[in-house]
Amino acid sequence: MDSYNISRHPTTLWIQFECEYVVPNDGFVLAVCGSIPELGSWNASAALIADQQLKESGKWVAGIHLPANSTFAWKWVVLQRPNLTPYRWEETHNRIAILGEHNGKFLAPWNTEMAFDVVPFTKPREDSIWTDDDARQLKTLLNLIAQHNYESSSLEEPKVQPKNQPATIVGRGILDIILRIPRCVGAMAMSAFELIKNKLVSLWPGRHNQEDDADRDLGTWV
Repeated sequence: MDSYNISRHPTTLWIQFECEYVVPNDGFVLAVCGSIPELGSWNASAALIADQQLKESGKWVAGIHLPANSTFAWKWVVLQRPNLTPYRWEETHNRIAILGEHNGKFLAPWNTEMAFDVVPFTKPREDSIWTDDDARQLKTLLNLIAQHNYESSSLEEPKVQPKNQPATIVGRGILDIILRIPRCVGAMAMSAFELIKNKLVSLWPGRHNQEDDADRDLGTWV
């Protein structure tokens, strides 16, 4: 439980140290050195190295877990790389830190009085803690996603029409026209035949009447 920092009386706290100081060049770095082992036990080469927030900004921050309900002394020190040898210590008196049971940060400008801002401890909800059941559910979900991706990739890709498809379509069109020609010619021939037949039929009654008249005339003479 202590690893989650949710016990009623935490054994360690997250403490930050902040300072504004402009080092001579990139060969120098700011560090926190103090009386407890976590801060080097006044050994500058084992001090807590701070990080500059932006290059040449002069804003330095160092963070570390320290024992709760503890008291220690500390100072800023400028170290020279690469051996981390002390270049300059704060000229002020030793800073005395008294920790309780709250996380926080020390605002300590160089050679200036420091202030401590408390970061209130908030116990997380029990349902927000990661459990073994959550891990199993996540593993099952990941397996389902992986199986779905595999099945999707295994599906047969749609067939791509060949590049000569337009020529094939044209060829099929020509073939259809050729196949339709006999039907068209046959229909035209049938239409012409019907026309000629109708014409002959229309003429036939007149011809038949003329022959009958000729027969009657011949009979008269006879």
